[in-house]
Amino acid sequence: MMLSGPIIAPGIACGPVIVWKPIDEPVAQRRIAPSSVCHEKQRLQQAMRRAQRELEERAKDVQSYLEQVMASRFPQVMSVYGRAS
Repeated sequence: MMLSGPIIAPGIACGPVIVWKPIDEPVAQRRIAPSSVCHEKQRLQQAMRRAQRELEERAKDVQSYLEQVMASRFPQVMSVYGRAS
């Protein structure tokens, strides 16, 4: 499936869409040695922090795009209320 629309940020487009595809595949599981638990927890925490940063960056891209749209389509609103910060 290929979706398209105005690009806001890499991997993010603007437009109405709903995609729902449940995954029937089980999550792969593997055993780790007790001595590796601490290391694996650290790897998970790092991955979660990286994902959080990426989501925050995409949110800023979306906000910037929406501000541009508002400024171009509703200049009277922007002049009354000012730019969102």
